Amino acid sequence: MREAWVISETGVVLSSGEDAVAVAVRARDSGPREVLFESDLGRTLLFVTNGDRVMMVLMDEPGDPGEHVVDPDADGTSSGYVLSNGQVDEYADRDTVPWEAALRALRCVVDDKSSPVTWRSDR
Repeated sequence: MREAWVISETGVVLSSGEDAVAVAVRARDSGPREVLFESDLGRTLLFVTNGDRVMMVLMDEPGDPGEHVVDPDADGTSSGYVLSNGQVDEYADRDTVPWEAALRALRCVVDDKSSPVTWRSDR
């Protein structure tokens, strides 16, 4: 049976990775640019964007440092990652991925498929 995901803030159940992508697009377009997804297995997925790049962190349980997407060849930093509490963060580009790559990865996580991006463990 496939892992079920919901939007943490609303409890809305996602039917597919495409549903998750639609939520991410709305967050990017209307802000704040952070979405937290939760699964029925206790995992959480943090998705935060500055509009061009995305920081994604996948945690197995509360308190787990998890793993995050990486772009090992990227250089520099980007700001403008607006969190739900109003905080604006800056991340090294190597610790984020371009918008389209993040959407592909989000679809794969929710649809329980192999991810096309590189993940780095923070454990």
